[in-house]
Amino acid sequence: MKMTAGMRLLTVLLLVTLLVLAGGCTELSPGGIGGGEGGEEEGSSEGEEEGGLPVGGEGSDSLSISPGEAYSFLEVNSGNASVVLIDVRTPGEYSAGHLDGAVNIDSVSFADRMGDLDTNATYLLYCQGGVRSADVRSQMTEAGYPAVYDIEGGIAAWEAEDLPVVQE
Repeated sequence: MKMTAGMRLLTVLLLVTLLVLAGGCTELSPGGIGGGEGGEEEGSSEGEEEGGLPVGGEGSDSLSISPGEAYSFLEVNSGNASVVLIDVRTPGEYSAGHLDGAVNIDSVSFADRMGDLDTNATYLLYCQGGVRSADVRSQMTEAGYPAVYDIEGGIAAWEAEDLPVVQE
């Protein structure tokens, strides 16, 4: 059976609701970008849900998600310091318009900044069309980040769905 975007969104929202009801929230600690301390979270395992998104495992290359799924995930996790939205476009592209709450780390210098990121956080990446963010997602998963996602089609697809963009 093929899942429609509406069915996937409903599934994500139901999973998030179940996690919240089951007490799946964890205490956040201060740290680098992503807010956690290092180490494995107690009870965490490969394939578990991370705030409504499945956590990738070794060799999974994590996932791409639709702009609608990303928007819903960001709404549900608003204020959650362990969820980090990263715009991997150039500073000029970022200034012209970006997703609210995004941190700008240019894909060209991303490898140099990766050490500042918390390996226990959940990352949602995007660029203009999805190519640079997919490349950065691969770099992160190879470096051991288990929860890395990119927005299918980048900000272009986001805007095509008439989702909000902010400008500086």
